[in-house]
Amino acid sequence: MATDINVVSLTGRLTRDSELRQTPTGSSVLNFSIANNKGKKKDGDNWVEQEPNYFNIILWGRQGEVLQQYLIKGKQVAVSGRLQQRSYQTQDGAKRSVVEIVADNVLLCSGQTSGGYNNYQNQVTSENQSNPAPKANLSSNFGAEPTKKFEEPSSNFDAEPTKEVDDPFSSSVQSSPDPDEDIPF
Repeated sequence: MATDINVVSLTGRLTRDSELRQTPTGSSVLNFSIANNKGKKKDGDNWVEQEPNYFNIILWGRQGEVLQQYLIKGKQVAVSGRLQQRSYQTQDGAKRSVVEIVADNVLLCSGQTSGGYNNYQNQVTSENQSNPAPKANLSSNFGAEPTKKFEEPSSNFDAEPTKEVDDPFSSSVQSSPDPDEDIPF
């Protein structure tokens, strides 16, 4: 009997900082939630924001331990995994059911102005002050005239080339020795 397909891939932004916990058996589990924006729809002459979908994500093991420091509120991520439904009982005895995404892979998609990966980059940069990486300043010359002008190609196609080019097929070219001649067998 064939198994059913249970595959989820989506992108979104974290709605809160991730939480890393340990199970009683010592396994690491990272929990976070994301908002997946549907975009806009046209309502008459106006475009209206649609309500986002919210998903709870579970990431097990070492990957969760490593990513925990980077998964902060507002960070955009891509998640691939599978849906999982589980039931539990509340403290007052009511039964609840929840559908979550168990992530196989999480990809960081965007930077953040504070915390997370940028803090890591700042730490690495401050530790390596003796040999800082060069940084490009692209905004300083934005809109300025280019320093080197583009030159149009010559339209005189019948003119002889000014540089003498070696002809690889001329008889004056010496043939290279046979590479198999020095093989001892």
